Amino acid sequence: MRILHIATEKKFIIPLMNIINDNNNHRYIILTKKENNKQNNIQFFNKKIHILKLLNALNNCDKIILHGLFSDALINILFFQPWLTKKCYWFMLGGDFYNPKKQSIIKRKFIKRIKNFVTYIKGDFEYVKKIYGCSGELFECFMYPSNLTKNYTLNKNLKNTINIQVGNSADPTNNHMQIFDFLRKFKNDNIKIYTPLSYGNKNYAKLVISKGKNIFGDKFIPMVEFKENSEYLNFLAEIDIAIFAHERQQGMGNILTLIELGKKVYLKKNTTSWKFLNEIDLKIFEFKNLNIDKIENIDKKNNSKIIKSFFTINKYQKQLERIFN
Repeated sequence: MRILHIATEKKFIIPLMNIINDNNNHRYIILTKKENNKQNNIQFFNKKIHILKLLNALNNCDKIILHGLFSDALINILFFQPWLTKKCYWFMLGGDFYNPKKQSIIKRKFIKRIKNFVTYIKGDFEYVKKIYGCSGELFECFMYPSNLTKNYTLNKNLKNTINIQVGNSADPTNNHMQIFDFLRKFKNDNIKIYTPLSYGNKNYAKLVISKGKNIFGDKFIPMVEFKENSEYLNFLAEIDIAIFAHERQQGMGNILTLIELGKKVYLKKNTTSWKFLNEIDLKIFEFKNLNIDKIENIDKKNNSKIIKSFFTINKYQKQLERIFN
């Protein structure tokens, strides 16, 4: 079975490669502006220059794993070669299908043709079926190792502040300004506000930093440098409360890790992520009722137990096996 993975960035691909651990049957291509090169068994294709190589790869495989639909060039190729669509399995990331009015006509038509959908959030699949008129099969899968239990042991926390995380990236969909307005009434409390801004829109990040500093002064700490996984996990371990004001499913890797670590997580109730987390009996909190009280110990322990038993590596490997085989 020759399986081709195509993505537009590698942050999810390398951890997945380590889980699959099969370089004979799996090939990985990242579509980028870089010249053609290879790194860690990943090929980087300039989608304009290496169009023939991409066409060859697409037509000489048994399955195509689409890690998000963010490349117009790839979507156009697949749309105008409809025999390829039946081989496609779409790992649904969220930003690639919400806001359908912003999607091209070709992309909307291509999504309607897809028959194999991969996500663990059924609400996202139901949304796509309703909005795009799809009728394919759902392959329930945790998608990436970042969503799995970390089995992380916390050190004794001796800090005397309430540490609050706001959002997970410099994407305007995080609605940082709205969160800051909610938190303004707590600015004189013993808090620190951490805002991850290492990837996303740099100009928007500057606006977030400006407003955060203006409202909270030295209590606001923008995080503009990229952190490796272990370093970022240590950061999450120091958080008490995390606030995500997305209007759609987003940042689930962050959210699941924070819940497992016993943190209090706020979400908007109209999201598919809220619905999913409630369905598996996790205790999460509604954004409109925001306060800075820490989560109760009984809820903390129960949340951690659920994550550890639900998002396991064994279950994940079986899910991947069903897709690949």
